Amino acid sequence: MATVVDNGPPLKLKAESGDSLCLLAIEAGFEHCQRLRDANAGKDFVTSRHLEPGDIVVVPERDIKDESKSTDTTSTFVKLTSPPFSVRFVHGSGTKTYADDDTLLVLNVSNIRTDIDLPPGFGFDSKGDRDGDTFKVEVVDPAAGGTVNVRLEALRPVYAADGTIDHHILFASVGHEADRRITTLKCKKVRSAPAYRSKYLRLVVDHDDKKSVNEQTLLVGTLVDDGDEAVEILDQRVRATYEYSKCPATGATKCHATEELDVGLSEVRARALRTGTSKFDNGTAGSRSSRSREHDSGRKRLGATCGGGKKNLYPPTCWSYV
Repeated sequence: MATVVDNGPPLKLKAESGDSLCLLAIEAGFEHCQRLRDANAGKDFVTSRHLEPGDIVVVPERDIKDESKSTDTTSTFVKLTSPPFSVRFVHGSGTKTYADDDTLLVLNVSNIRTDIDLPPGFGFDSKGDRDGDTFKVEVVDPAAGGTVNVRLEALRPVYAADGTIDHHILFASVGHEADRRITTLKCKKVRSAPAYRSKYLRLVVDHDDKKSVNEQTLLVGTLVDDGDEAVEILDQRVRATYEYSKCPATGATKCHATEELDVGLSEVRARALRTGTSKFDNGTAGSRSSRSREHDSGRKRLGATCGGGKKNLYPPTCWSYV
């Protein structure tokens, strides 16, 4: 969270990565960011963009209000901003509440054929749970209604001159561009509200796999068909974005929460890339051409990582990389 640069009054905060005006407002005791927007009128993060690390935000003092209630009855007051809104990736569990569930740290490309054991409904399902590479997007928002929407996007790497990844951007002007995002991913309230979760999802590397279960898959394949052999599967990221339901702003300045994870490979798929085989659990994963492209991409990435830049080198000590 933001750091204090002036205790004021008024209080002044220096924004950190992941901050938004609404999150800072909630921390200060407000329901949403309107008071902060008023106090910082004219600044770029109010008029044209989101809050960025290093921005100085003025936080006004709260208006204290008295509420009269009978002393003969018990009165319940509900804080509509606790816990604060957030988004994360999870696999899901049949026994844990949302608060106790594990947060995923990487999203793996599944080794199971896309149309097998991918339940079409919300909630826990033993078939979807069997594939450890399925995932869900979870939103926490105590002020939202019965469902919320999330934007899910694959991000392509931008490489520096030395070949390292400098940053990530959205895929644009490439083949099957629409397959690399889910603009409106619906998340439904779970029993242990105020959390919402999507259906089971999978990462796929081929357009045909994407088409087979379109609403529950995200394409993270290479750009070989576009003539670009540089973009690797394992160099991509996946980003989930949730716009806060109570934020009064619109468009480019509306407060949101985001989460980004690296794309990885399940051990079965990684083993197939190392050995050159194309058979995975429950059948083949994608078309022959897509498996060949993925194999070539995986070989190059593994070789570059484990072999000091030498291609097609597979020392066993490096197999744990994926």
